[in-house]
Amino acid sequence: MKRVALLLDNTLTIDRRALLEMESLCSLDIELHLFCMKEKDFPETETRNNLFIHRIFTSDIYLFRNNNSLQKHCTEICKKNFDILHCHDRVMLHLGTIIKKKQPSAKLIYESRELFHQWPLHVSTPGFVLWLKSWIVRKLEVRKEKADGRKADFLITVNQSIADILTKYFKLKTNAVVTRNIPRYEAVIKRSDYLRNKFAIDTENKIVVYIGGHLYKNSLRMEQAIEEIVSVPNISVVIITGDDSHSQWFKQWVEENIWSNVFFHPLIPINQITSVLSGCDAGIVSAWNKKDISYWLALDNKLFSYIMAEIPILATAQPEYKKIVEEYNIGVCVDPEIPGAFTKGLKQILAQPENFHSELVSAKQKLNWKQEQKNLLDLYNLIITNPSLWRYDSHH
Repeated sequence: MKRVALLLDNTLTIDRRALLEMESLCSLDIELHLFCMKEKDFPETETRNNLFIHRIFTSDIYLFRNNNSLQKHCTEICKKNFDILHCHDRVMLHLGTIIKKKQPSAKLIYESRELFHQWPLHVSTPGFVLWLKSWIVRKLEVRKEKADGRKADFLITVNQSIADILTKYFKLKTNAVVTRNIPRYEAVIKRSDYLRNKFAIDTENKIVVYIGGHLYKNSLRMEQAIEEIVSVPNISVVIITGDDSHSQWFKQWVEENIWSNVFFHPLIPINQITSVLSGCDAGIVSAWNKKDISYWLALDNKLFSYIMAEIPILATAQPEYKKIVEEYNIGVCVDPEIPGAFTKGLKQILAQPENFHSELVSAKQKLNWKQEQKNLLDLYNLIITNPSLWRYDSHH
């Protein structure tokens, strides 16, 4: 039986993608160990059926000079001789490469959820010195990821556009595997009144929702989206987001504009997202930014969350968004470079909502994790059952 170490740089409770992956991998004949962030009120070690959870990481793994911390974790993880190292994102990839030096027969999987080398530099507070330091650190981190990525045996990523770029960037010898950020299937039996009741939204008002961990300044076209949408009669906007510095500026900006029909809600537990969103009338997906390829080729979790909640999508017309929204006829894609595009698109959705509902119900039959997991399971079955990959494996 092959031993698999899944390395995750967050807590399991906030990572729907990792949670679904683990459930799928538990169906295989493997010994699966998850190494993730420590979490308050959760034990450092836990066993769930054939899954072994080790909560060992702390925030020091994110520090630029984190080598001592990663070496310590390497020593702990190497107590077991793992056959497969499955690393989520760049910090865990670097840890994986350190482990592989000590266990060279292990197969290294890099799961990249973004184009890290194309991400814009977000600095939470102004100042040239801070910006320069951040720029230098980013350059060094990009170089590290590129070197580590070229040591990976396999790559998993979130859409075909990013897969095509990373295959060349890392000079991969194998085809990248795509598993999109799609949730498990959930039926919507009754639309939720939670947001309407919480914010005392009038029954005549339609609710437009945005859900996302961060709101970066001048990069997502969200300022334009809100400015245009708030002017539409009988509209309330609910923004479900985190409470970090990148989102605080947006809340302050809304307060300065004295928009009484814009409300903020903290992030929602994974198992409540579909229910809460189901009470809305449209969901925003905006990341129009041609300069930053990572945004331009985005395919966000939120898009699939809206589909599962059966609410039509108001999306900026980027390549990956258009593939889903227009192919399945589940919303409207707009060009924000045309003034009033968000307003026009929203009115188009709200004019005939019944046109989208049946299409959304149909789309979620195909766009759910049960269907999407097949690519992940095929990759693992290929690795596990291919004798040539383990020809020089001495510990089995």
